[in-house]
Amino acid sequence: MEISDREFERIKISVSLSNFIYDYTNLHLEDNSKRKFFTSALEANNGLKTLLKDMYDNEDNRFIDKYKECFSSTFGFHRRKILPDKYINTFNILYMFLEVYRYHKDDFDTFNIIINDILSNSYSKDFLFNSNRLDLIEKIISNKNYKDLPELRDLFKYILTCSDDEVNDSYLYYQSMFILLDRDMDGKLTSSIIKYSMDNFDKEERSVVVDLFNSDILSTYDRFWYVNNKLKEVEDNVLIRKEIFSKIKTFNIYMFDELSKDEDYFIKAINIILDSDSYTELTSKLDIVKVSSDLYTSGKYSEGLNMLRLLDSYYHKEIVNGRVISCSLEKPKTIVSRMASLYSSIDSSKSKEFILDVHKNATSISSIHVGIGNISSDDVLECECEKPKVKSFLERLIFRRDN
Repeated sequence: MEISDREFERIKISVSLSNFIYDYTNLHLEDNSKRKFFTSALEANNGLKTLLKDMYDNEDNRFIDKYKECFSSTFGFHRRKILPDKYINTFNILYMFLEVYRYHKDDFDTFNIIINDILSNSYSKDFLFNSNRLDLIEKIISNKNYKDLPELRDLFKYILTCSDDEVNDSYLYYQSMFILLDRDMDGKLTSSIIKYSMDNFDKEERSVVVDLFNSDILSTYDRFWYVNNKLKEVEDNVLIRKEIFSKIKTFNIYMFDELSKDEDYFIKAINIILDSDSYTELTSKLDIVKVSSDLYTSGKYSEGLNMLRLLDSYYHKEIVNGRVISCSLEKPKTIVSRMASLYSSIDSSKSKEFILDVHKNATSISSIHVGIGNISSDDVLECECEKPKVKSFLERLIFRRDN
């Protein structure tokens, strides 16, 4: 039976791919495990051979035309006796080319942009044998919105061109970043998360990922960036940071929008909250915003806004033995440093070092208080402040909320 020209071309391209991969594995690879990896990649169900056949049969001829354009040098039935370096680089590109097709066979525009980004670089002989790099490449090229995410394209360039040591150092960090992206179901924060991650990668803290989780309240990059950085600035215990954020992310976004005029009232509120001099003060401020949010969400808009305006009130200050826990001079950077300095000045049995150590090992804010224990002093002062007055007003609002 006579074979049509089209079928002959398909067979030629398919056999050429097989020959090229076998030449690559036999002439270039000495490690049997590496040979098995690529032989399997070629022959496996839905492997490279299958992808190439699917590409040839695809009604959109632009895919196979792009393949012919990029890999005509590999065509032919002959076997090679040597494999020059340029062919090794070609193979790296060919492998990624077919993998990109796996994810974007119905979207040539995205496919073409990814391929062009791949073609703009050259790759080392062992490029594809770094499993960490391959895993990150797969996570990037499988993203359906790749062409609309310049931040993802920047990350892709880094993953393609960085050294094996660099990709290994950053792998856990970026792997965790992709877990975070998976939680961003509507894609509002994808660009922000990627940009923030790339801007803030620290080799010394490479196992620590971006702390924040998806939340409507952080739907803009300015808020996302600001809260993440501010939390890291004032709180170096990652578990405490997550606890604080778990409360922040429940705040009603529309309540802050209503108060925002010349400035973002949400950022202003974050500054007030994180300016706290103790965890008691911090918790009180977080709680009042939560109550404000609940009131606003339930339709009691004026009550919610009025309560939110009390966020900067003296009411939130912690009082110990009549002493106000408040920094009057230069304020230390972290909340625990502020609290340790103030507590130790009241109770000599609680040294700064002891309090900092308790904080370092704490798993929650409540565990900090338990670990430190009661603060006592022989000196008891009478503290006259507006706290009872404000407290009474707050209690009336909270009572009204429950009725």
